[in-house]
Amino acid sequence: MRRIIFLDSGPLGVACGTSDKEVLRNLRAWLVNEATDGSAVVIPEITDYEIRRELLAAGLTASLARLDELHDFPGVYLPITTESIRLAADLWAGARRGGWSTADEKSIDADAILAAQVLNYRSDADDWWVATDNERHLSRHLGDRARPWQKIPSSREVREILETQQRLNPPT
Repeated sequence: MRRIIFLDSGPLGVACGTSDKEVLRNLRAWLVNEATDGSAVVIPEITDYEIRRELLAAGLTASLARLDELHDFPGVYLPITTESIRLAADLWAGARRGGWSTADEKSIDADAILAAQVLNYRSDADDWWVATDNERHLSRHLGDRARPWQKIPSSREVREILETQQRLNPPT
């Protein structure tokens, strides 16, 4: 089973920061557990950009170093592609036509770019999630797959559910 966890800027910022040591420890432990269980932990380039610009502006060099270290973490750095930018433009325009949006009209709308990166990359995954603190905006494009990291079922829980389903509904 291929499982992907995409990190939005909220959890990525926590993983780089030092404000709440307990949350930081819990998040890092969760990331290590997911990677150990075979999940691909993905840092989309747009979320790196969102966090990196804030850390640079604030001069937080230790947090910048932690962000760079996360790129060495077992996972994937997902560059922004032309395909993702074109899909993001389509998502943005669809949201405007539908009367809702995730950012100001003149904003680059990082949520639309993140959603496009996820939609393009997750295609071969059996199970995928976006760890976020911004469910409301991302769920418009990604449904219930955008959740706080604490509410994402673990790899073990998903395997147990699949095994139970297979036992209850064996192939005929």
